[in-house]
Amino acid sequence: MHICVEGNIGSGKSTLCKKLAKKFSEFEIPCEILPEPVDIWQQFYDYNLLDLMYKDPKKNAYAFQNLALTSKVDQLQRYSTENILVERSIYAQKNVFIPALANQGNITEMEHLLLDYAVNVMTSIEVMQPTIYIYLKVPPIICLDRLRQRGRNEEKMVDIEYLQSIDKLYESWMRTERKAQVIVLEEPFDLNLLMLNLKFANFGLQDKEKKKEEKSKALKRKYPK
Repeated sequence: MHICVEGNIGSGKSTLCKKLAKKFSEFEIPCEILPEPVDIWQQFYDYNLLDLMYKDPKKNAYAFQNLALTSKVDQLQRYSTENILVERSIYAQKNVFIPALANQGNITEMEHLLLDYAVNVMTSIEVMQPTIYIYLKVPPIICLDRLRQRGRNEEKMVDIEYLQSIDKLYESWMRTERKAQVIVLEEPFDLNLLMLNLKFANFGLQDKEKKKEEKSKALKRKYPK
């Protein structure tokens, strides 16, 4: 099962991935988290592409999006377990971040076409298609507050207007997504409700839950009080 956790910058994707992986372990479901490869973006040879992109997007946004796409594809092709939790998919580049850059005039028409072509080639690979999107619907003002608390140097340039533009594109994408199921989580996130939704999405939790219950009953028979 390929689950992608989507949402604005600072919406809580990393935290949810960790909590969800812990829940899966309780059901004895092997699961691998694939976080966004921020370390690669910050240390690509001698370049911090994330920092360069925020400081001068007109000059560096195209290079950064190329790196973001290729690093995510490389990451996905290396995973070793059947079930993966991915922190933001390459479809977010296609439907949110690349259009945002184009709308703001930070990439040229030619760069936009080149990025679209690259995304279309990459998404033709079967492993790229998520089974489920978990969309964290968080108000941009809360995301901004979390960014300030997180204190990542590269994100100091992020303002509320940018987060609002990302929010609008995410909303548009999630409303029209048809290739994968979309589960929307609003603040405060209810992890138990999320697990229930995943159960109905045939994630295998029902079978695991039944086996866990049977195992518990067997232990009680074997070791009566």
